[in-house]
Amino acid sequence: MKTIPSLVRLVAPVLALAVCASVSRADGFRNPPPGAAGLGRGNAFAAQVDDASAVSYNPANLGFLAAPEVEVALSLVSMETEVRAAVGYAAASDDAWQVLPNVFIALPLTDRVVGGLGLTTPFGQSVEWAQDSGVAMVSPYYAQMSLLNINPSAGWRINDRVALGAGLDLFASTLEFRQVVPWSSLPGFPPGLPAGEARVETSGLGVGANIGLTVKLADAQRLALTYRSPVSVEYEGDFDLHGAPPAPGLGNSDFETEMDFPGIATLGYGIELTDTVRVEADVEWLGWSAMESLPVDAGANQPLADPSGLGAVPYDWDDTWTFNLGADWAVAPNWIVRAGYSFLQSPVPDRTFSPLLPDEDRHVVALGAGYHKGRHAVDVVYTLSIVEDRTIAGNQNPAFDGVYDLDPQLVAVSYRYRFD
Repeated sequence: MKTIPSLVRLVAPVLALAVCASVSRADGFRNPPPGAAGLGRGNAFAAQVDDASAVSYNPANLGFLAAPEVEVALSLVSMETEVRAAVGYAAASDDAWQVLPNVFIALPLTDRVVGGLGLTTPFGQSVEWAQDSGVAMVSPYYAQMSLLNINPSAGWRINDRVALGAGLDLFASTLEFRQVVPWSSLPGFPPGLPAGEARVETSGLGVGANIGLTVKLADAQRLALTYRSPVSVEYEGDFDLHGAPPAPGLGNSDFETEMDFPGIATLGYGIELTDTVRVEADVEWLGWSAMESLPVDAGANQPLADPSGLGAVPYDWDDTWTFNLGADWAVAPNWIVRAGYSFLQSPVPDRTFSPLLPDEDRHVVALGAGYHKGRHAVDVVYTLSIVEDRTIAGNQNPAFDGVYDLDPQLVAVSYRYRFD
């Protein structure tokens, strides 16, 4: 009967890649910006953000808010991926829509200090391939990362032109993946055995911090600087084998790994061209090079998850830049329209690319509108992503080489209530 070491040749490479590939769909595994107003401006909102979502965009701007308010934002995200692999298989991912909820609260504490709280989903999402697809033969067919950022913060308006802000980022995250294990196809096992499944389910916590500065250069111009520190999340959970035949060394075990989320620095400049038209340009730096490798500790199943014996999986991501340009126009007393453009770089090199992270550089165009009356405000936005096919060659797993076609979709809506 086959033992653990002899299973390594088939199962271990894909399990290890599942851990390092994570589960996202754009900009590494970063989710779209929260809030329909900021998203409608192409994420160019750090200098001119004027609602409770300042908790996320720039905590300094909380200091300019005069009344308590609550905002609830929902983003609906979908991306179908098609692959034509160099080794011959073709497949398409299941195009399921994901809901990304975000909540913001702002509360003036004094004439110059405003506290804020954000419950956001800045990283994560998921991907799933059919269990009988070509991808499932060389990679986990399902992977999901969920992450909640509990973000208490405060903004201090030093004077009418300068504001400072700071906050904490408290990450609570889960990571799960599933891999088909075709026992009957492995040497040493009898034919006719039903396929089994390997599952990893983990959770972890991490802590970071963020700061922001906004300066009114003139009555109609603002300059903003923000920084969010890297956050390291240590995941602990279970490695379970389902439907495994009796064999020495096969069984369930603990599983541990650690993921480094990037530091993000933003510089934004906004100007009011008229009483009704505002324009802003932002540039962001994301420290994805922190994702150099991932430790893997699978207990009794270590040979399955770590065939190299090094205790870590290579990642080798690159730092990236994001460029955002946005504008809004108050076309009527209660109506505002928005437009924005973003260019997003992918940090994922060809060598560590995976079907679980089908990422590529992209151009994003956003169109949105908002209606406000009294204490209520509603904003909606739709984004169109322009993504070229990505051709992968020289991957550390040759089965991942091929052409990937990405089709992202995003719709978002926000509701805000202001306690005037």
